[in-house]
Amino acid sequence: MISSTRSERSSVRGSNPGTLGREATPLIAFTLYIAIVWYYAACWRRTLRSFVFVALAFLGLVALALLHIKLRDWTDGAVYLPVLQGLLYPYALLVLVSGLAVASLPPRHDVRRCRICGYDLSGMGADQARCPECAQVDPALAPPARAAIGTKTLFTYQFGGSRPSQA
Repeated sequence: MISSTRSERSSVRGSNPGTLGREATPLIAFTLYIAIVWYYAACWRRTLRSFVFVALAFLGLVALALLHIKLRDWTDGAVYLPVLQGLLYPYALLVLVSGLAVASLPPRHDVRRCRICGYDLSGMGADQARCPECAQVDPALAPPARAAIGTKTLFTYQFGGSRPSQA
């Protein structure tokens, strides 16, 4: 009859129960990597910047795969994990395809917001420049300033003659 204690079983596994060992670190890194790619692809969707970012993320994974192959050559096979090599190529394709899908999503609906407090101004008229929430005048919402042209100059410019006298 073979019996083993809990400490012997945990030492065989290589980690204590309830803790993440060194085996989980690459999984967390790969999950964070794809989350970062998706985040920036979503922030910059339908712009050249998002597609370039996804392409650079894919090329980074290809460079990691090539580095892994070179490490095998440089260390005479001491540093080589065939499982990593087999999983890295599908993961790189997953990052590329899903990143391009997120980058191709339509842009978010542009909501007019106050640049000072962030209040939603979508229901206000285009001529209102004062925010009802913070009562500040936002220069981006103000109507364009009119040119300082005298009335005589404006009349002459528009009608090609002199202004009639008002009696």
